[in-house]
Amino acid sequence: MLSEMRTTVYEFNEKLESKTKDHDGEIKPAFLVSVGPESMVNDLCAIATFVLGAVFSPDRDLVYRLTRSKYPSIGRTSPVSKLVKRIFDEEVSYSVEDSDRLKKFLEKLISLPRKKYEAVMRSICRFVTGIHRMGDDLDVAYTIIVASLESLARDFSDFEAGWESLEGKRRSDLDKSMADIPDEKAQPIREAILKHEYLGLSRRYREFVLSNIDESFFREEAVGVNNPIGRPQLESALRGAYAARSKYVHELQDLPKMMVTPWHESDLYSNNGESVLTFRGIIRVARKVITKFVEDSESTGYEDFDYTRSYPNIVIAEMAPEYWIHLSEGFNHTKAKKILSGFLDISTALVAGEREFMVDVRGVLQEIQKQAKGIDVEKRRPMLLMYFIYHFLVHPDLAVDGSEEFLENFTNELDTPHIESVVANTFVGEKSEWEPSKSFEVWEKYMKQRMKPLGLQLNRRLETAIILRNASMCIRAKLFEDALRWIKFAVENDPGKLEIIEIENKMKNGVFDDFEWQKYLFKDPATAEKDK
Repeated sequence: MLSEMRTTVYEFNEKLESKTKDHDGEIKPAFLVSVGPESMVNDLCAIATFVLGAVFSPDRDLVYRLTRSKYPSIGRTSPVSKLVKRIFDEEVSYSVEDSDRLKKFLEKLISLPRKKYEAVMRSICRFVTGIHRMGDDLDVAYTIIVASLESLARDFSDFEAGWESLEGKRRSDLDKSMADIPDEKAQPIREAILKHEYLGLSRRYREFVLSNIDESFFREEAVGVNNPIGRPQLESALRGAYAARSKYVHELQDLPKMMVTPWHESDLYSNNGESVLTFRGIIRVARKVITKFVEDSESTGYEDFDYTRSYPNIVIAEMAPEYWIHLSEGFNHTKAKKILSGFLDISTALVAGEREFMVDVRGVLQEIQKQAKGIDVEKRRPMLLMYFIYHFLVHPDLAVDGSEEFLENFTNELDTPHIESVVANTFVGEKSEWEPSKSFEVWEKYMKQRMKPLGLQLNRRLETAIILRNASMCIRAKLFEDALRWIKFAVENDPGKLEIIEIENKMKNGVFDDFEWQKYLFKDPATAEKDK
């Protein structure tokens, strides 16, 4: 049976640059990097499926399953070939007009500005993914096809949400709460609410789709279509399609059975006065909207674009801290927590015996010396911690000039209950001079800020060592409930560590023996014996 499927052959030339510009603009020999044919094949298959309305894929098994399978998708009674004409037919005629149409679409598509090109390709690929998923799960497939237009509507719609776009009851409650406020004062409040809300998503979707449906959709493109949708029904059907997508995403509500029966040959399904686009209808609409959007978009000439970042086999990942924590140029207090986080990763690995040497960050420490006096304590504290930990860990011969005087002037700022003080005490092994309840406050404050863009984020090992140290101090102070609370934090912060789980189990059974928290962080636990 597989041999009955037709093979489409095409050629393309992959051009490799012999020279390129480096970051300084100097022309140098380029690395010969081939993208490979796979991404080109997949992209062209997606475009051909979209434009020609037939299944194109390098995966012959996929084509066979979609066009020749006699079995329905999960929970349905009919194969997908019965729901949509042509796309899943075993035999699809291919004419010269089809070839010209595909060529014309491709030429227009690649002439678009890069931002629009990428957006259209995302929509086409989502559309085709929805077509493929019809063989597995019709509800998921419908949701994906609706979403293929939603992404374009979000980025390229001219629709602006107004106060009436707020959900009715919510808008009514807000209007009542602002009833006694003069309009000139209420209006800025409304604008602030609208600015930070995703409003009118369904309406934005409908407005975008309707703006890309022209007269031909109801004329020559409707010829030969059984029960095509009319313009008067389209807006309500789009509202129903978006609602069906939302009900599945949020509530896992299945599509109405009549929508997925082979004898309902229409673009529109109506039930109790509610209209929804059928699969045939949403596919017709999606193909029309995306095609019209491409046709109406302005072409561009050559534009500057770093295409190497779009190579399909390139992954952009954050560099390891040793490659950037030493960079002193442009250093200031806004970068301090980011650099401190990386520095503490290095320092933790060093005391754990996983590294043999410290990164030379003396250039950054010199900047800290210069800038420390000109900023307030809150902004200075992360800088001081980095400065302090470095000089605690390295040999005196590697100290920064003037470090003793600097530490003498500022180290006392690490004695107050803050996360920087806790980290310093954990490395040094000194006991905190505040009440245990303060430790909970410090930890909660740290956890609230750790994932914020400018927050300090400690590595998991250091976090768990701090928690275990607090638990140990509570045991020695006979604050057993607090100790159990801390040990629960430790177990859930670093799941699966049997030695910590064993400590927790003992505490749950009333056994509060002290333990060596130091061995969790230090290769040589004697490094932090001062706590004792």
